[in-house]
Amino acid sequence: VNQTWSINHCKLLYMLSKFAKPALSANDKEGWIRNIPLMVMLYEGVTCGTLDFDYAPQSVLITQDGKSKRMFLNITQEGKSAVDDLREAKLINGLKLSSEDFQPVTAFQVSVAGLDFIQKFPNQLKRAVNDFIYAPAPHAEHM
Repeated sequence: VNQTWSINHCKLLYMLSKFAKPALSANDKEGWIRNIPLMVMLYEGVTCGTLDFDYAPQSVLITQDGKSKRMFLNITQEGKSAVDDLREAKLINGLKLSSEDFQPVTAFQVSVAGLDFIQKFPNQLKRAVNDFIYAPAPHAEHM
C-alpha cells in the first residue's frame, strides 16, 4: 500500500476484517457485511471513542419482513467517505445486492490486499478496535 492512511481508516479496515473477509482457500467461507449494519458498527465505534468521526441523523430505508420502511439512524458521513476511500484503493470489495423487496443494497468485505495491509497494523490499534467489538470479560472473543 503506497498511500498514507489515517488512524480512522486503519481502524475501520481492521473492524471490517472482523466481520467480512474473502475466502483464502477453497475450504474457507467468505463473509460480507451489508451497508446498514456497517453504519451501525461505525456509529458504535464513534460513541465509544474508538473512531473519531462526526455523525448526524439521516433518513434511511430499512427492509423488515419483506417491506421497506424509513427510519432515522445516526450515520457518519466521514465514515462513509472513509469506506469509499478504502474501496477506491481496492482495500475493500463491494457487492451490489437486492433486498427482499428489490431495493438496492451494497455489501462490503476486506480484500486480500486489505488483509495484507492489516498485518502491518500495530497491536495497540487492533486492541482499541477489539475492545469495542468484543464483549467484555468473561465473554471476551465473542462478538
